[in-house]
Amino acid sequence: MENENSVIYGLEFQARALAPQLAETEKIRFLIGTQSLKQATNQIHLVEFNEEDSTLKTSVFNHPEGEIWKLNTSPLDESKLVTCYNSVSNENTCCMKTALYRLPQTENPETVESLPVVTRFDTSQYGNEVKTTEFHPTDNNKVASIMDSHLVFWDTSGEDAKSILMVQLNGKNNPKFTTGKWNPHQNCNQFTTATETNLKTYDVRSGELAWGIDNVHSQLLRDLDYNMNKQYHIATCGDDDKQLNRCIPEVIIPIGYLMVLCSGASMKIVFIAPNGHQRNRGFLRP
Repeated sequence: MENENSVIYGLEFQARALAPQLAETEKIRFLIGTQSLKQATNQIHLVEFNEEDSTLKTSVFNHPEGEIWKLNTSPLDESKLVTCYNSVSNENTCCMKTALYRLPQTENPETVESLPVVTRFDTSQYGNEVKTTEFHPTDNNKVASIMDSHLVFWDTSGEDAKSILMVQLNGKNNPKFTTGKWNPHQNCNQFTTATETNLKTYDVRSGELAWGIDNVHSQLLRDLDYNMNKQYHIATCGDDDKQLNRCIPEVIIPIGYLMVLCSGASMKIVFIAPNGHQRNRGFLRP
């Protein structure tokens, strides 16, 4: 739907990484990461939206490490962010890496400066595909990274991250993780991962499997998120064009799903209840 107060912000380069500044509670701020084929020209844009007069305030920072595929911000420290980026080595080979950065305390929109790397991660022994790095909801010095068939928990209190626990995914045909999220409930002692069409949740104290749901989607599971206000509710989305909402108490039951139907220049969102009735529908236009 069109809005008279809508604001468009243009980027010089293509981008796919977008994240809200979670720790900022008074202002509406987002971070955007670009994907330029020229490694040294990639950028991170900090965009602040003023609701009262519908204006934007922006700051741009260089990200010379490579093109950004995923970007996350700390829920505890508004200056911290982490990127997963594609880096080109001296041998002209590509490898996904991750690093933790800090935004400057003072903003100068007139200049484009580089963000300092606060913590570097040595992920070479775990694989070449870093899917995501997620901040712990309550511990400012702990993050988790998804890499190929490995889930690694890190201590980021120093310049070089230290691995404190590693979980390896085993199975036929070398299954791999696609993404993961911290469970904000259960004292934040669980981390949920997506692998193929399944959900697997691990206890971060022992690395053991806590619970799982098989065949959540009929095709590859792409993303997931928890409901901060409802302890046993989790949302997932996959390549089958469905966005599922599930309840995860002792018995796993689907609450409903969203089916996305694309046609021409519009996208139709339909909510399907478990009994098959359509509850909500709407149209989104780019």
